[in-house]
Amino acid sequence: MIQTSFLEENYFKEMQTHLFSNDFPWYFHNSVAYEGEKDFVFAHILYYNKLSSDYYKLIVLPILDKLKVKEDKLIRAKVNGYTRNDTPIKHEIHTDFEKQHEVCLLGMNTNNGYTEFEDGKKFQSIENSAIIFNGKIKHRSVTQTDERLRVNININYER
Repeated sequence: MIQTSFLEENYFKEMQTHLFSNDFPWYFHNSVAYEGEKDFVFAHILYYNKLSSDYYKLIVLPILDKLKVKEDKLIRAKVNGYTRNDTPIKHEIHTDFEKQHEVCLLGMNTNNGYTEFEDGKKFQSIENSAIIFNGKIKHRSVTQTDERLRVNININYER
């Protein structure tokens, strides 16, 4: 299910201001989907089995509220930052977790990168648009060529 204007504009703009500032802490991850792959991503883990970031309240709580998901159902919340490439890089197709879960991907900026699903359908990176899907559906990120940074928020949770 795709939702445009996912968050109220004031929440979204405040998140965007922080995520695109020079002060937001990005961390290098030497793989995107699987350990040992050649691709990389910059990410910021907000929550993974425990609170991991001071940005948790600002970023995660408005999204959980919109999804009507209680905090105890959260599995992981992270921000992904993909750097621009001359040609699109398709990362490995994967599921985020083996167990049953839901995924919410929220685009933080508009660019020509996207998330591609196993069946070939694509979810374009459009500012404040979210897609919510069954976490058992295999998918992959594809990098952008038009913007210096593609940022999305990935929330994994149980229903």
